[in-house]
Amino acid sequence: MLEKKINEIEERIKNSPSMSQENRDNLLELLNGLRSEVRDLSSTNEDAAHQIAALTDNVTKQAEDNGVSSSFREALDELSLSVSDFKNSHPRLVNVVNRLCHVLANLGV
Repeated sequence: MLEKKINEIEERIKNSPSMSQENRDNLLELLNGLRSEVRDLSSTNEDAAHQIAALTDNVTKQAEDNGVSSSFREALDELSLSVSDFKNSHPRLVNVVNRLCHVLANLGV
């Protein structure tokens, strides 16, 4: 399930016509980091991993559908808040997700 969600996000990024190759490569690299961290998390806390993948998917959809809108910012805030609880126990995951959020926000997707 998680791998499927991450693959869906990856396909949307790969097929985004408005994204430069440099931004696409950067996001795909971050997404691979997320995939690795979520995979590690899955072995210890599958529910949390599903939540993070779903929230990441929601942020990506909001960015594609509405650009930088209030709903995008709300989704981004929700994702950031959900991973803040993992700062101590999963610092690499938090770092990857935060970097993904910042890149998406800075792109003005």
